[in-house]
Amino acid sequence: VTVTPPTTAAACQDLSLPQTEYEVLFKRRDSEKTKHVTSFENTIQINEDVLDLDTDYEVAVTWRNRFSQPKDLSRTKPLTTGFGYPSAPKSAQAYSLSPDTILVFWSLPDQPNAPLDELRYRITVQSSTQAAAAAGGIAYADGKFAAASSPNVTCLVDKCQAKIPDLKRSTEYKIWITALHKDSVDLMNIDGRSNETSAKTLDVPGSLTAEKLSGAELMLKWTTLNKDNALKQINVEYKVSGVPDGTWQTAPNGTFDPKLQSEVEMKLSNLRSATTYDYRYNAIYENELKNDDTSYSISQVYNKAPLQMRTIAGIPSAPQNVRSYADAEGWLVKWQAPANDGGESILSFVIDYRPNASAEWQTVEESVPGSQLIWRPQNLHPDKDKSEFRVAAVNSIGVGAYGSSKDMPEIEGNGDGSNMGLVVAAAVLILLLVAALCVGAFIWHWRRNKKRMSKAQAVFTLTPIRPGIGGGNHNSPAHMPAELVEELKSLPHVPKSCVNLVRILGKGSFGEVFEGLACNLPRIGPKSLRVAVKVRATVLHA
Repeated sequence: VTVTPPTTAAACQDLSLPQTEYEVLFKRRDSEKTKHVTSFENTIQINEDVLDLDTDYEVAVTWRNRFSQPKDLSRTKPLTTGFGYPSAPKSAQAYSLSPDTILVFWSLPDQPNAPLDELRYRITVQSSTQAAAAAGGIAYADGKFAAASSPNVTCLVDKCQAKIPDLKRSTEYKIWITALHKDSVDLMNIDGRSNETSAKTLDVPGSLTAEKLSGAELMLKWTTLNKDNALKQINVEYKVSGVPDGTWQTAPNGTFDPKLQSEVEMKLSNLRSATTYDYRYNAIYENELKNDDTSYSISQVYNKAPLQMRTIAGIPSAPQNVRSYADAEGWLVKWQAPANDGGESILSFVIDYRPNASAEWQTVEESVPGSQLIWRPQNLHPDKDKSEFRVAAVNSIGVGAYGSSKDMPEIEGNGDGSNMGLVVAAAVLILLLVAALCVGAFIWHWRRNKKRMSKAQAVFTLTPIRPGIGGGNHNSPAHMPAELVEELKSLPHVPKSCVNLVRILGKGSFGEVFEGLACNLPRIGPKSLRVAVKVRATVLHA
């Protein structure tokens, strides 16, 4: 409990004052029971046996000195005490399961002082080369062990058990179990520590070594060193190193009983040349244990840290997709680079030929550059049904395996086969047809426009509207409203010589509309202007 000291009056700042005594009162809620704690320090430590566990209190404070009476109580503050520390776990006992794992049993504390699901158990280990330290554990619940280790484990039923992983092989460990409440796992509970128990981890079951055989082969060798009764099986695995999601593969003859087979050789084939491989083994232990007259069957897998071995450089694998076919220029041989260059750069390619399956292979080219994946034979007359080519890659180690053109179907067209000329001819013919259509469309369009121009440029007689002429003529002012006659008089007139019809735009029952060019228009001047000209039907037929 921390109390803020009283403020000294201004008149007493330079005086020596008597020591203040604080009194803290803990009153149980809904009860008259009160406990008093006094101290001359304003920070007051309340001992464990003063207050009741899991109890609600109202807390207040007052103070005094030898010259004054106690002051009035401060305002109260609520406080709920906790359960307190649990007592120590009982009957701790440890058993070795594998070279890196120990199993420990214990019984629940007599006084948990909290619900069991709020308790946590800290496992502490110590060896001759390691000071006492929390080791963490893999908790056991619902008939199985958890997937991962945690700093503190739980237990709800007797017997409690947990695995202690990641220990050193063949090492004696002292072990303690400490019970803690989940809200005080960082505090030290000396009274909650179990009895000391101990166990020694097993030694490794054997050794696994690797030997280089060739660019594509490794030999793994197993030797059994310790035939523990619980050791049941060894599994040897390997994979390409440095591949994050690489899958471990079981080596040939890589699963065996080490007590029956003390030495085992496993040959890894079809490997990549000049490539680093990881290899490891895991050992399976089946432990039969007895604790407090109860038998337990506990399985444990020991995974040995991976080792590495690099295959030596070798010859390349066979070139891929070797094909031979004829085109417009003659025969052609094509291929793709080998899947494995043997760990060395491809220097060149060798090409062999035979006219038929019963003939001997003849080397027809042995210096095709390593970057070139195509070759055209000279002075050869292959038969597409009988002749055969094969290609091999060469690196600094030697000549690799051959890839044969008979392994791929011959190409009969599609741009790479003997019908290449026909494909080209067909493409040219299509282009000529398209060109002919374009020319025909241009001629038809030109003739159509010419016909329209001829019609538009025909000589027409334009009859001006003159009021008062032609008795029955519909142009006569007698047939027009006076307003229209006056409006016609006011319209500007354009000489016929200033209007040139260019092309017809439309045609109707009252005449035709032409596009034309007009000059000397009012407000425009001598400049030509595009205009629309309507020619009445009577004028067209006049």
